[in-house]
Amino acid sequence: MAALKFLERDGYLTLSENIFIQSRLMFAVGHEDVYRFQIENVAFDPIVKTIQRSYGGAFDGYIKIKESDLSNRLKISYNDVIAYLKKLQEYNIISYLPQTDQPQLQFITPRMDMLHLDVDAKFILLRKEIQRKQIEAVLAYAESDCCRSVQLLAYFGETNADKCGVCDVCLAEKKHEELAEYTDKIDFEISMVLQSGHFDLDDLVKSVQTGTDSDKIDRIRELLDAGKIKTDGKKYYL
Repeated sequence: MAALKFLERDGYLTLSENIFIQSRLMFAVGHEDVYRFQIENVAFDPIVKTIQRSYGGAFDGYIKIKESDLSNRLKISYNDVIAYLKKLQEYNIISYLPQTDQPQLQFITPRMDMLHLDVDAKFILLRKEIQRKQIEAVLAYAESDCCRSVQLLAYFGETNADKCGVCDVCLAEKKHEELAEYTDKIDFEISMVLQSGHFDLDDLVKSVQTGTDSDKIDRIRELLDAGKIKTDGKKYYL
């Protein structure tokens, strides 16, 4: 798609994205060949005559048609009209382009050999550099530990924005702060208990009110490793 956009900018083709295009039709042969076909294939005579009488200019280029109109005039079903048109195309009598809402591409200059294709190389390099910077900005945004809202507002020039408090970064910070408060409270209670004497592990864990037994034991080990509490192998003390 990017390559097509470059070719469109340089005037080689046009792109139309997701627009409704009505059915189009053009006679692929001349008047005499069409008349001869009508004589030899009587079943197709009504639809060929109806096209000629209902739409002018079909011998000169593509014209817009409505299969429903042909259906009403011929007194046949919509699907039968489609079938007749496709058969006429198979016989190379018409070129039939059914209605569509898909993206369309149209060459607006004669197709050119690649060796003679003149594209704006400097512009392509510029666009590549811009795209590279955009990708780097997205990666930096995703990998940063700064509030997402603050990052976005800073990108648009607002540098003094407050943290949003609801993005993944803010929630992670909040969780980290809550965890720090939680462990600090356990540490504080362990210290307060040990101020009153020496305790074995089971009694120390039971005396601390905050946290699970597993968390209490983890904090006791951390405090022991940090040298903030001591043990003689049986009892813990300050």
